[in-house]
Amino acid sequence: MTAISRILVVDDEPSYLDLARFALSERGWLVAEAGTAAAALRMVCERGYDLVLVDGFLGDATGPELVRRMIAARPGQKILVYSVMNEDIAAAALAAGALACLPKPARFDEVIAFALEPLP
Repeated sequence: MTAISRILVVDDEPSYLDLARFALSERGWLVAEAGTAAAALRMVCERGYDLVLVDGFLGDATGPELVRRMIAARPGQKILVYSVMNEDIAAAALAAGALACLPKPARFDEVIAFALEPLP
C-alpha cells in the first residue's frame, strides 16, 4: 500500500469514474467517486481525502471553481485537475490551489507520482 490511501475522483462521465476506480483500486488505493461538484464538496467537507482528482469541466462547476471551494473548506487538501488541455482552465486551476493540471485522459501513473510528492 502506498502512503496515499484514499482518493476521491470527481467526474460527470460515469465511464471515466469506472476507469479511474479500476485503475487506482488495482494499485491498492481506496477510491471514492462523485459525479457532481456539489457531491464532491460535501464529501470533502465530511471527510478529507489524501488526494482529490477533479475533472476540469463538470456539469455544475468548473474544476477551478471546485478547487477553490474545496481548499476554502479544507485548507491543505491535495487536488489535481485533469482536463482536455485548455490553458485557461490549467492556469485557473493552479491559481485556485491545484497541485497540477494533467491532460485528460489522465495517465494514472502520473496521478500516483503527483500524489506521492510531499506538499510544497
